[in-house]
Amino acid sequence: MGRLQLDLGSSAHAGDLSARAGFPLSHRGGEPIPEPGFVADEALTRPLGALAGVALSVDAADRSIAYWMLNGVRAPSLAIAPSALRYELTGFSGAQPGDELPKSLGHVHATPHGAVHGYPEIVEVLHGRIAFMIFDLRASARGAIGERAWIVVGDPGDAIVLPPDLHHLTVVADHGPAVFADVIDRGATGDYAQLRAAGGGPYLARPSGALEANPRWAQHPHLDLLTAAEWNGVAPLDRPLGRTLADAPGTLAWLSDPDRFAARFPALAARISRA
Repeated sequence: MGRLQLDLGSSAHAGDLSARAGFPLSHRGGEPIPEPGFVADEALTRPLGALAGVALSVDAADRSIAYWMLNGVRAPSLAIAPSALRYELTGFSGAQPGDELPKSLGHVHATPHGAVHGYPEIVEVLHGRIAFMIFDLRASARGAIGERAWIVVGDPGDAIVLPPDLHHLTVVADHGPAVFADVIDRGATGDYAQLRAAGGGPYLARPSGALEANPRWAQHPHLDLLTAAEWNGVAPLDRPLGRTLADAPGTLAWLSDPDRFAARFPALAARISRA
């Protein structure tokens, strides 16, 4: 792999995200703040110390907030009907885990009992520049190994499709807070154990934007750096993600039926099948 570098953004700290989200939404230092009267099924925080197993130099006792999560969001201006899908918001404070750019734990969606594939997901960048690292992972006697990895970079307004059966983690490729939305089936569960056992993703993003091989991996997958449009192949949305779930939920039905993924995104399915 030739040396790859993330082109870092420099987003302003402006708090109003309403135009991008399609409903009244702001953030305070990365913490998502929907309009008054919103409800969420879950409101969670992830401290920096939780990243100790997937970052090289983090104090497990550090309780500084790395990111916030609001799962199953509904709001007065976002009338999402009860369904198998839920709308989620994740916001990053900008706090760095050691000598790395801000990132999430990462996971793969577990395959439900009796199913062939896990669930796909769709994310939408609302603030900041965010890179999604997507990769295969297998355990071996030598340690973690992989064949292919992609880093898909999104700016505000970009939607990115996360395919079934591949691991993914989020990296904030910016010098400030970042916020993204996602929609996923309520039946999806994240398997964090495999990536924690691997010691994090196959590549580390340094504060300079430099991408370096994670020394904890035994075999590093080939890495490609792509824009959201290059990755998706076809545009996944024609309006903000929250508005899509509220106003045209049928267009997101493929999220609940992984077997329909290849038909909805044929170029992307072909790309990952060659991995």
